Amino acid sequence: SKAIELKQDFSEAFYNRGNTYSEMKQYDKALEDYSKAIEYKSDYAKAYNNRGNIFAEKKQYDKALEDYSKAIELKQDFAEAYNNRGGTHNELKQYDKALADFTKAIELKLDDADAFYNRGITYDKMKQYDKALEDYSKAIELKPDYANAYNNRGYTYLHLKDYENAKKDFDKALELDPNDENIHDSIGEYYLETGDYQKAIEYFTKAIELGITEPEVYDKRAKAYDAVGEPEKAKADRETAAVLSNNNPDDKK
Repeated sequence: SKAIELKQDFSEAFYNRGNTYSEMKQYDKALEDYSKAIEYKSDYAKAYNNRGNIFAEKKQYDKALEDYSKAIELKQDFAEAYNNRGGTHNELKQYDKALADFTKAIELKLDDADAFYNRGITYDKMKQYDKALEDYSKAIELKPDYANAYNNRGYTYLHLKDYENAKKDFDKALELDPNDENIHDSIGEYYLETGDYQKAIEYFTKAIELGITEPEVYDKRAKAYDAVGEPEKAKADRETAAVLSNNNPDDKK
């Protein structure tokens, strides 16, 4: 009937506008529109998934999980929703559940570089470094310009004290994305570990200039300042780190 057709149109219109607000990072407006889309079409799996993304951005993880689970219930082959739910489980340190979701996403979509990358992150957090390397490598194979995957694989090599491969991956990541603050942070950590403290300071400083706000970066730069005999700068960085830690108690790398 005409009324049902209109409802479908309204639903689609709200969904599309929600996507636009989401891209503009106007999350409250996006939330309203996705909720409206669901109101008009209660089985709208994509709207549940995208509303889950907004809840995740707002760190309302329980609500995000609820929406992703609803999206999966409505569309059982929804690889993206499994991937997103896995990411939320990672944030909540529910690593076994995250692994299950990423593995399911990969089963549903074998060429999903993001799912391999995300599962690599989970293995990293579980200290299963060989499996993490495997997944990051697969992500790179599927998406050769995947700067974050090179960066994370490099970071895993760093954990394993394989400095040669770590440096290769960091260099490649930086070539692909020269303005990524996390890549500069990783290279800073590489130089800190290998004893080139001036270089470490240079890269941590660049990461900070590019907008990184994790207190650990200031702590690491403080160590490098200590090592080159600049205790005042080290002290200032530790004070900044303490302030940032108090402001972002959940913000840990």
